[in-house]
Amino acid sequence: MIVKISWEMDTVAGTMTILKTDYTGWPKNSTKADIVAALLFYRVGKTISLKEFGENERYNSVMCTIVNLDHEKNVVNV
Repeated sequence: MIVKISWEMDTVAGTMTILKTDYTGWPKNSTKADIVAALLFYRVGKTISLKEFGENERYNSVMCTIVNLDHEKNVVNV
């Protein structure tokens, strides 16, 4: 799956929430079940811990850009 994910990071709560996904695309051999599973995994509004983000390669294995907005919340584009 090809996707750009925009996150909100709450450093006080230690969580990240998916704000939106852009540029979604799949290999030609993807099944409907593959696509549904990927969309559910990266669904808008999903919140995960910072620990899970750091440990799960499905979130952190690509280049990340963190834009500092304030001391408590930041936007991360993956």
